[in-house]
This record gives sequence, C-alpha cells and structure tokens, in this order.
Amino acid sequence: MADVQPNDGAKCPKTLNTVWHGAFAFVRREYGIEVLTPRESVHANYAGTWEIGGLHKLADGGRYKLLGAVAAPPAARFDPKYNIFVDGPLAGDVDRLVHSSWMLPPPKEIFTLQRITIQESNFTGTKPAGIHIPHEFGAVQVLTFELDGSVPSVEGLPGWIPEGREIVNLHVFAEEVTGFTTSSVLQHPKSEFQSLLRLTRLGERTDLNFDYTPTEIPLVQSCGEGLDGLRRKELVSLAANGLLGKDDPDVEAARDSVDSGALVGHPCAGIIGGGG
Repeated sequence: MADVQPNDGAKCPKTLNTVWHGAFAFVRREYGIEVLTPRESVHANYAGTWEIGGLHKLADGGRYKLLGAVAAPPAARFDPKYNIFVDGPLAGDVDRLVHSSWMLPPPKEIFTLQRITIQESNFTGTKPAGIHIPHEFGAVQVLTFELDGSVPSVEGLPGWIPEGREIVNLHVFAEEVTGFTTSSVLQHPKSEFQSLLRLTRLGERTDLNFDYTPTEIPLVQSCGEGLDGLRRKELVSLAANGLLGKDDPDVEAARDSVDSGALVGHPCAGIIGGGG
C-alpha cells in the first residue's frame, strides 16, 4: 500500500477514505448508506485520525453525518464474496439495539480488506434463505469518497480534524480495546454475531449462530489490495495499534470486566443489509 504523502501546499483534500474497523451493519438508504453500530459490552467506539490522541470517543445514542463528500452514482457495492448479506427490513426495536449510527452519501468505491476464512462448521442452526454467508468475510471495510472542494467534517464529531493531505482517512472503530485469553477470544464472536443479526427482522426469526471451535484461533489475512493514501499499518485493530493509551478509561474498564490476556482480540466483522 502506498504511504500517505504530504499535500504539498494544496488547500483542500481531494479524496476521503472512511475506514470501518469491527462490527457494523451497513444498510442501503435513499440518501446513501446508514452505518449502525450494535451495542456490545466489550466494544469501544471511537473515530478520528490515525495518531495517538487523534481518536474521539463516540457518544451512546450519537448520530453522525459525513459532510463535504460528493454523492457518487449508487453503483458501488459490497462484494458478496467477502461479506455476510442479510435481506429484509431492520428490526422494529432497532434504535434500542444501536449504540451509534452514521449517515453517508453513496461512496465512489467500496473495498473489503483483511479477510478471514470461515467454514460451514462455524455455523449452527438453520440458515434462512435471506442470509448469504461467504467463505471469507472482511474485518475492515473502506468506503471512498471524492470531496466537493471543502475540508470534510462530521456533524456531531467536531474534534475530528483531517490531515493536510490530498488523500485523508477517517477511521471508525467498534472493537475491543484489549487482548483476550485463549478461551475468551473464541466466545466473543458468538455474542457479536447475535448482536448484529438482532438489528434485522430476519434475525428475530432464526436460530442461526456463529462460533469458533475450541481449538480454532481466527487468523487475519491481508487481501493484497493497495489503496492510495492508506498505509498497511492503518488496518491494525484497536487492541493492537496503540492509539489508545494504557490509561484510557475504556482500556482500564476492559481489563476489569473481561478475561484479558496476551492475545489480540478476534477479528470483528459486520453485515450488509438492504441489498448491499
């Protein structure tokens, strides 16, 4: 991946990569894409730039809107080879199940990175016709936008100040902030998968479940794609990237409430709703 380069005096950035790390539901809307973050007790929710002190805690119940991005023709799609698709409407009580949400215009391009191989044996219960499960899923989604000549901003997140470069990155995290032990790293994906499915009406009517086997440790594999302006290190999880200090309240709370250990957290993943 190409290293980010200075803007050499250009007044405004031209391209924005929004980089989504962790558990999100991406839902097609008339205006573009709504991104829903499910409530997960061991997840921390942050957004901002890739630097120490550059991330800002997202509010419980917060609604965020991306400004300054050009609405592209609605042609970009999530690749069904690397994403879990859930057809149909959202659950009737979805607002109660969501920590925070984002409003985005249609992106110019969508990339699914950091793919993890999954097997049919990882799923139990009945798979409804409206759920598509691939052989790999992506732990990081990148939605790329052209900018309208102004500096991009996020309504509800005034602390985010984009870098002074032609290509800027906005990182959004919904992940655990500390490592797990060997046993607990396998337990959390089950809870996370159920939290995502419950956001949909179809999820209310299925016993489908996801789990890793007792001897299985999920491994993240690079997809091999390079994106201009996005360094490979910017795909590293919140539990391993060091952007939050050890004294951060979320880090301290996680150590006290979960079975923390030396392992980096499992690769979180999301779902695609409303036609992708």
